[in-house]
Amino acid sequence: MCCFPIGVRGREPLAVVPGHSHLRYGLNTAARLQRLAGAFRLVWATSWEEEANEVISPLFGLPALPVIFFNDEAQLGESWKLPAIRRHVGDRPFAYVDDDIGNDAHEWARQRDAPTLLLAIRGDRGLSADDVDDLMDFAARIARA
Repeated sequence: MCCFPIGVRGREPLAVVPGHSHLRYGLNTAARLQRLAGAFRLVWATSWEEEANEVISPLFGLPALPVIFFNDEAQLGESWKLPAIRRHVGDRPFAYVDDDIGNDAHEWARQRDAPTLLLAIRGDRGLSADDVDDLMDFAARIARA
C-alpha cells in the first residue's frame, strides 16, 4: 500500500506535523496506519520520498518504509506517479491509496490480473475509518483467495 494523505478536514482533533506548520493530521491517523501495517506491506509513494521516513513514519509510530522514487518519467496525459508505481508493484496484489489517482491508473488497474484496489482519498479529509475498513476487507479477500 502506498500514498496515504494526512488530511485536515476530518471530524477528529488535529495536530501539526512538527517542522511543517502548514500540515495537519487527524489524531486517529496513527492507529489507522498501525492497523493497516498488520495486513499490508506499506510503501511510501509520495513527493516527500525519503523525507517521509524522517518526518512522517516516526510521527505515526511506523518503521522506515520502502520508498518509491519518481524520475519524471510519466508520458503526456499520464499520472505522474503511475510509471514508478507500475514498476514497483509488478504483478503482485496491490492497494493504491492517494488523493491523485488519474483515469489512466484506473484503466491500468482494470487490465491487471492481480487483485488491485484503487482508493481515492480526498486530500483535505485524509484516511478515514471507513477507508481502513475497505482496505482491510480487500486484504481479507486476498488472503482467502
